[in-house]
Amino acid sequence: MGDASREIMRRARKQVPEWSPSQVQEALANQHEAGRDHQDIVLVDVREKHEWNEGHIPGAIHVPRGYLELQIEEAVPDKSKTVVLYCAGGVRSLMSGSTLQQMGYDKAISMSGGFGQWKGNGYAFVRHKTNATAVTCWYPR
Repeated sequence: MGDASREIMRRARKQVPEWSPSQVQEALANQHEAGRDHQDIVLVDVREKHEWNEGHIPGAIHVPRGYLELQIEEAVPDKSKTVVLYCAGGVRSLMSGSTLQQMGYDKAISMSGGFGQWKGNGYAFVRHKTNATAVTCWYPR
């Protein structure tokens, strides 16, 4: 990582709050107990589609980092919600949090350690079934 990238990350870490996977899991559990009228946390997976298909946190919505600025306002129109972002390891979600703050989402939070740490802690995740044959076949042109 170059000097400019390190500086961008340093600023983002100062600006965007980070929650650990255990803090996110606890907040989601509390929200679940509170019921449908108290759904103030929106969980957003900013990884690429193939990463999402390999598994994601239950209840998360998928808005890839590359399309964040174009799709987030449709996916999360209420900018007063707490938006918890996660990626594989915590870098893309931190950068996404900075972007969301610039877009008016005052409660953007990055999950430190990302999906990798979430799984490592043994928390539940959803895995999509794929057709293994379709994934591994190569078609000649």
